[in-house]
Amino acid sequence: MSSSDYSIGGARLYWMGSSTTASTNALYLQVKNFSGTNSFGNITAAEITPDITYLDHYISVKGDRRKDKTVAVTKSISIPFTFDEINATNLSRFMYASSAGSSKYIVMGTSNVPMEGTAVLFFTTDVGNDFAYVIPKCALKADGGLAFNAEDWMTGKFILEVLYDSDYNASGTSTPSPYGFIDMTAVATAAA
Repeated sequence: MSSSDYSIGGARLYWMGSSTTASTNALYLQVKNFSGTNSFGNITAAEITPDITYLDHYISVKGDRRKDKTVAVTKSISIPFTFDEINATNLSRFMYASSAGSSKYIVMGTSNVPMEGTAVLFFTTDVGNDFAYVIPKCALKADGGLAFNAEDWMTGKFILEVLYDSDYNASGTSTPSPYGFIDMTAVATAAA
């Protein structure tokens, strides 16, 4: 047990609207080297949620059932998050809008619903451990509505669903990483 592993911090999420290995690694290196764009801005809440469905097998012993095997039959990971920077980029992503030029956007104007791409989630902290989760393929979906409240900041919610990519290897390795990889060497300044 180590108190240096306790963490307080926040998330920064970077998105690129294409899902190729080259773009995932490029996005990760771009962000890690302090030139990252494509950020959702301030993320007020986020979580990484693995969802695994298990299939259990039982044997019968003198009329009783005893579990003797369990296997995972469905695996998925999602990242629900809340943003509060209501700008043209985030709003057009949220409304699945396409540009009509001159600061105008056509709501539901894209046929790319949900949007697929690549992402990098940085967890940064002054207390605890920083890390980056590099996601080679994912779907971005609006999750609920834009919250209008006269007594609080306006917010919107997305859910990033991590998709299986059988061709992806962890950056700089030949190790298959179909759901991406976590880099524990990421530093807080990389996501500033």
